[in-house]
Amino acid sequence: VAALTIALVASLETLLNLEAVEALDPYKRTADPNRELLAQGGLYADLYRVLVSGSDPDTPDTAAATDVPAGSGPVRSGTGG
Repeated sequence: VAALTIALVASLETLLNLEAVEALDPYKRTADPNRELLAQGGLYADLYRVLVSGSDPDTPDTAAATDVPAGSGPVRSGTGG
């Protein structure tokens, strides 16, 4: 039950972060929420990596908050950009 609760809260946080980053974007680009949730599976893999190896965790929220004002565009899989 605890793991399901944590996964649900993490999914909600992902969607709220997506909304916040879209609000920061001066070009008003949008992202697919389903792709964001699918990518969240990578976050769970990172958590496992941190717990097993003890390496530093990534901070995607901070990176997104700094990339958008710097003019970063969306990354699309398979488009080479």
